[in-house]
Amino acid sequence: MMDLRTDQFLVVTDTTTQQHHPRAPRPASRPGAALCAFPPFTTEQEAPLHPIRLLRCLNDTALPMEVRVAAALVRLYALPLTRIVELTDDHLHHDQGHTYLTVSHHPFVLPPKFARRIDHQLQRSPRRSNTAGRRYLLPGHSPGRPRNPLSLADTLGHHGLPARAARNTAMLDALVDLPPMVIADLLGIRPKTAERWATLAGGNWSE
Repeated sequence: MMDLRTDQFLVVTDTTTQQHHPRAPRPASRPGAALCAFPPFTTEQEAPLHPIRLLRCLNDTALPMEVRVAAALVRLYALPLTRIVELTDDHLHHDQGHTYLTVSHHPFVLPPKFARRIDHQLQRSPRRSNTAGRRYLLPGHSPGRPRNPLSLADTLGHHGLPARAARNTAMLDALVDLPPMVIADLLGIRPKTAERWATLAGGNWSE
């Protein structure tokens, strides 16, 4: 349904009109909404490091692949870790030379470089890592279970890629271009919360 981070890569398409819109964020579930509590968490410190850390996710081969993929999804789409750990190969599909990651019914067009990272991570996952016979993008230690989001947050922080501040920064970026109601739908947060974030981001959607 929209266009994500035109400055660095991703695009989200509107499957009804096939139009593209500038910069979109990560969808999020209601349980993950707590990760973007108001006011923002250390966005001032994160903002100047955001593009640098994103490039680390894409290019730093010393990082574990699961760390690169998870941290990039946070920074590109503002996806909460609770949603990221639930992603499986069923959310990914290829069509006419493009790779799509569908989250909460919104298909995100992935850039080729990042799509290859996700494909590589899925290939490392057990063939049937959940009860439905799908591969988790981030399988957990217990058979049939995804990675624990709290443990994943600790791992990302250990590698210098904190998730919460990055997600807040990505959401503020998205609210410059997208109205709060769209953000609320994508991220699974309350409309009033999205409006408060939009005010903080400097967006004017009241007219």
